[in-house]
Amino acid sequence: MRQWVCSTYGTEHDRDLNAVRNIRQQGISKLKAEGLFVSACGGLHKTGTLPAVVREARSPIL
Repeated sequence: MRQWVCSTYGTEHDRDLNAVRNIRQQGISKLKAEGLFVSACGGLHKTGTLPAVVREARSPIL
């Protein structure tokens, strides 16, 4: 069955969409275990590192 309805709550579920969500979550968990994370736009980053901030000379630091 590709789609099913929960008999308790009446919500509709799609097996393929559910599989995609589960695979994505497993991937994110594995990346975190390696000390990495995925940003909202999908890029990989090392945990705890940030890009350098460029400031103009004589600019106040806020």
